[in-house]
Amino acid sequence: MTDSLEERIAEAVVRALRARNGLGVRGNLLKHKLSRGDYVVGVVVTIPSPTVAELLAKVGFDFLWLDLEHGPASLETAQTMVAVAEGTDATPLVRVAWNDPALIKRTLDIGPHGVIVPMVSSAEEAEMAVKACKYPPQGVRGAGLSRAQRYGLELEAYLRRANREVMVVVQIEDVAGVEAAEEIAQVEGVDVMLVGPLDLSGSMGVLGQMDHPMVQEALEHVAKVCREHDVVAGTLVMDPEGVNREFRRGFRFVAMGVDVAYMVNHARSLLSQVRPPAPPSHRA
Repeated sequence: MTDSLEERIAEAVVRALRARNGLGVRGNLLKHKLSRGDYVVGVVVTIPSPTVAELLAKVGFDFLWLDLEHGPASLETAQTMVAVAEGTDATPLVRVAWNDPALIKRTLDIGPHGVIVPMVSSAEEAEMAVKACKYPPQGVRGAGLSRAQRYGLELEAYLRRANREVMVVVQIEDVAGVEAAEEIAQVEGVDVMLVGPLDLSGSMGVLGQMDHPMVQEALEHVAKVCREHDVVAGTLVMDPEGVNREFRRGFRFVAMGVDVAYMVNHARSLLSQVRPPAPPSHRA
């Protein structure tokens, strides 16, 4: 079904504001898509390379998940990776290493449109993540001059709108988080509850078995809770079949694979198709 004229105009305005203002907090395109009920797909970027981020931002993903938890990128490199995504339809999000207000503050200051906070296992931890992302009085984020506010050139506008536009994505990655899903979903300011199936499987004693019935039951539970509380459910899969499956299950925010896996899998696929001719026989 095609979008209405009003929806297309609204999205065009968001894109224009992003192109004009760089960071685009005056119109978070990803948040706009989710608010109207869209299903979005992104990719995890672990290679500390602005070139890789720019390439992936331009192929059609809805968001880039720039990973500072497991990836080796520095904050300075991540800032450039965020910058190269501007002007594209791929909204830059950064996963921080931990639910730490100081880490979250510094990360938001480089200008992403939101943060992904790992290992959130309770409503209290979700509240801490939200508060770290919000300026007072809603939160405790400190204000300073940085790239997010165009180094002070748009400080007033950023401070006025950041609390509304910056996304807060909390990761549910252990049994405690699944059990607390109902309470976490009721924390004001949580935009996405993102299930991390790999660490969740480890928490359940079946590390690496993402298809295990316990893991799948937990995914179903979180998706149901999110539907009931009007919170976006998210997860990570490795291929298009997985994306389509999770879309059908009710997850509207799905990351499809990791940059390094794309490279490895494609390289292996190409090599597997190489058929060298048999060596010439040598007669005595």
